[in-house]
Amino acid sequence: MATTVVSNSVAKRSGDEIPTAVNSSKPTPVIGGHGSNSYSNNSSYQGTVNEAEIDAFNLPIYACPPGEFIKGVEENGFFNVEVIELMNPAPWLKGPIDIPVFVKHVRAAMEGMFRSHFSSEAIDELFEQLVVKLSEISDQMESCYRDGLQLLAILKRK
Repeated sequence: MATTVVSNSVAKRSGDEIPTAVNSSKPTPVIGGHGSNSYSNNSSYQGTVNEAEIDAFNLPIYACPPGEFIKGVEENGFFNVEVIELMNPAPWLKGPIDIPVFVKHVRAAMEGMFRSHFSSEAIDELFEQLVVKLSEISDQMESCYRDGLQLLAILKRK
């Protein structure tokens, strides 16, 4: 997530978001949840990490739908939403997602958050299993990571 303040009191916010149409009660690949693709559900059966370790882990990431973002801005009262749209964060990428490369990017971004809580062996297994699991559901990955995943919001100070 990036926030940039520019001239004339306009703020631009860009970050990963969940479109309003996505049913957030169903786990999305990589986002996680408690479904069959959830690492926490799978790893506890494998014995790599225990349930208490998983329960104690808090990854403070929240992706809100555009309507919720607008409501929050309006309740704040300091800004008007000038532009809001969902964008494809990598429109130049065509064809199937290269799952091992995708997982390397995810690991580069998130490994530090995991490292402070889990062993190196558990983290290595997480990302190895992530490649396997995402390869099994690559069609789902294609459908949910191409369009309208990143929120662009331009705010103007009142």
